[in-house]
Amino acid sequence: MIKRISETHNIIVKQIKSSKDALEKLQEIKGNNKDTKITDVVFSMHGSPTSLQISEDSFGLDLDISSVIEEKDANIYLATCSTGKKPPSGISYAERLSQKHPTASIYAVDGRLLNMSIQFPFSKTKKPFVRCTVDTLHHSFQEPERVFAKIFRAGCEVSA
Repeated sequence: MIKRISETHNIIVKQIKSSKDALEKLQEIKGNNKDTKITDVVFSMHGSPTSLQISEDSFGLDLDISSVIEEKDANIYLATCSTGKKPPSGISYAERLSQKHPTASIYAVDGRLLNMSIQFPFSKTKKPFVRCTVDTLHHSFQEPERVFAKIFRAGCEVSA
């Protein structure tokens, strides 16, 4: 899979410690080269309806990478549990992140994520196909469910 994606995308893996560290690492990748375009970012970590657990004491509440991702048609994938789930009060983490990044598409699930599969299109005019395997009953013995990621844009869920 990595080989196929690397034919159309330059893949760089970084470990982050905080929201600020995420921004700094993306700025480092972008550098001073105006031609470098960051179009797709995957965050893979623990999540909840209201936060990301980036580290023991960093929960992604101030995550803002809008200055380094492409202004139009960027995609942020939350390979995390429950960040697309609306909490009892307020809005989901994915919805809040989409408010900070109004032109990006935020992909998230509302269950316990077991696997996220991203199929990148070869055409720039098409959106990625994001399918997930989730355990909706949390640690049940039932079969996991295959679902499409929810998509958030400009503070709203635009697709399920």
